[in-house]
Amino acid sequence: MWSIKKEDMSMKERLSKMKLLESLIAKPEVLHEYEEALKKKLISDFVLSSEATVTDLLSSAIRVEKLFLL
Repeated sequence: MWSIKKEDMSMKERLSKMKLLESLIAKPEVLHEYEEALKKKLISDFVLSSEATVTDLLSSAIRVEKLFLL
């Protein structure tokens, strides 16, 4: 039972971080230095995470690519 709850909490934390990253990427104005640092850290965490799925990586890559095109 505890392992399921732990897994659930881990997934909720991951989703929360993904939502935060999406909001930083979607911001139309220039990010503050601390926001940019957080964005880079979140991207790095998702890419380096052993739990990262191909879908997560592709979706992050597409969002990052869109940033460079703006």
